[in-house]
Amino acid sequence: MDSIPIPIEDAAYTLGVLESDINNWIYKDKPILVKDSIGRLCVPEDFVNNCASNPDYKEAVQKAIYSEIRPRINDETSNQNENFREQRLSLLNEYNKYIKDLQELHRKHIEKIDILNNENGLVAAYILFFKVISLLWTASDCVKVGQWFSGSFLREIDETLDLALYFIIAENSTAGKNT
Repeated sequence: MDSIPIPIEDAAYTLGVLESDINNWIYKDKPILVKDSIGRLCVPEDFVNNCASNPDYKEAVQKAIYSEIRPRINDETSNQNENFREQRLSLLNEYNKYIKDLQELHRKHIEKIDILNNENGLVAAYILFFKVISLLWTASDCVKVGQWFSGSFLREIDETLDLALYFIIAENSTAGKNT
């Protein structure tokens, strides 16, 4: 089976090392390099596999980790992290105003929606929009305290909005009227 060509930067990312280390190993081992469809230099897959067993691999990973940590340390000592925190909180305050506006719009329409007696696409969308607002508040609160995993809420928000849209659109379709 032929070896799959892997772009050098992708090989470095996969191995968790710097591109400069991959380039040093290329210079030393002289694998056959090819270009991919967008012109990036690529190494064979078996070369990447061999890099993981290179005697210098562990040291290269440690060097890559240190090169990632060093800017964070510099940010801390230069007060850059505090500047980022202030910018983040400023944006969050602005976003929270938008979320409050969404809540108000949602509350204004509660009289028009009969959640208990209607089972239609509009009611389903209304309930899902409440979920979206709740997820937005939760994500905002998580970011406010520095919990970056809240980015995973964005996917759930997006999927919930898609589902709400589906209910609204499908309600007037033949299939939607039959359910």
